[in-house]
Amino acid sequence: LHAIVFHVGYKASRGHYTATVLQTQPKCGSETAQPLPAFYYLDDERVFSQPTERLNLLLNTHRPFNLNTGRFEDILPEAGVNGVPPSIAEQPRTPYLLVYTTTYTE
Repeated sequence: LHAIVFHVGYKASRGHYTATVLQTQPKCGSETAQPLPAFYYLDDERVFSQPTERLNLLLNTHRPFNLNTGRFEDILPEAGVNGVPPSIAEQPRTPYLLVYTTTYTE
């Protein structure tokens, strides 16, 4: 797994897209890229580095990821709290597209 595109929002017809990319670099003396212990979560204006231990949480929960605090937030009801609907950043995040890479050697 090299990257993931997420859809953020309650419905497929509306929302926002973010992405996660695993940090890789060639292993010393090898042409094969090996994952380092980090991944990047990208939004329109921010890039946030996270340790790989948090990758499972990112993939196994729909909880919104707060780029300001680097924490996972609780999912608010679609109707919001006190009649105020949640901002797009407070809406569920769903893995939408998975990007895999392979190394071909002959």
